[in-house]
Amino acid sequence: MDTEENNDLNELRKELEKLGERLDKDASRNERNKLYAIILAAIIAAIVSVFTTFIANDTILEIEETKFKQNSIKEIITSSDISESRKKLLFLLDSKIIEDEDSQIRKSLGNLRDVSKGFKLYIEANDYLDSAMKIESDNRKIKLFNEATYKLTESIEYDPYSDISYRDRGFCYFHIGIIVEDPLVKKYSILEAISDYNAAMKISPNNSNYYYLRGLAYHNLPDWEKAKDDYDKSIEIDDIGVEPNYFRGVIAFQDGDSILAARLIKRAFELNYERAKELIHGELNSSQKAKDMQLYKFLSNYVK
Repeated sequence: MDTEENNDLNELRKELEKLGERLDKDASRNERNKLYAIILAAIIAAIVSVFTTFIANDTILEIEETKFKQNSIKEIITSSDISESRKKLLFLLDSKIIEDEDSQIRKSLGNLRDVSKGFKLYIEANDYLDSAMKIESDNRKIKLFNEATYKLTESIEYDPYSDISYRDRGFCYFHIGIIVEDPLVKKYSILEAISDYNAAMKISPNNSNYYYLRGLAYHNLPDWEKAKDDYDKSIEIDDIGVEPNYFRGVIAFQDGDSILAARLIKRAFELNYERAKELIHGELNSSQKAKDMQLYKFLSNYVK
């Protein structure tokens, strides 16, 4: 379970424990006087605050009702299953055992996520993604990438702290953008990919691969300046990636810095000779070679 999720559940438990202690004191006092209890729990960003007070009559029935509420809260506190806690809270709301006049509890229950279900959806999404990468048909690829994005969107709804779900959905959007011919759809898809990479980087800010992936998206937008910044950052964090070195070298050559380009592409070959050669062959076989004959000749020197 994610650390954030554990923190959320711990906060919930602490606040509900406070509520349980208050109900204990109130129940005892009610046997002598009137019953006062605070029972409205507002779960906002999984942080519970109890803030609504109600007055009940001094009767055995209402004292027992308070004890039942107290015991129900303790069951939630002792449960280690987020999904089960969520179900119990919904039961208390549906049966009107706990008041929720402004619906804040219901609106905020979404913060108690079923992470295991989110991971299951992530695995299902990756089956579609893997299939898309293995087939030749562009139309079939797009369909499979779209199926993967739907599953990943569902997964993120259950587990919004999963950086790999954002990363993989961004990967799907990026590849859709590369395949489609319509310029508006292409731009939209690549911008969606960038947005998902941004989300992944907020969760895991020092992941060099995320900078590379976003750099590649900017490269294909095209926005070479932002692509350069991301490739440089990826290399700075962890200089083990063939791709950021290679693509940064390509941009360096296109910027007129052939010395930097040669150094970076040489570094790519040092890291993984076969992968660097594969990247160059891909560049040479692309339709872009006719538009940049100098780059074509420069790269050809590495694979003669």
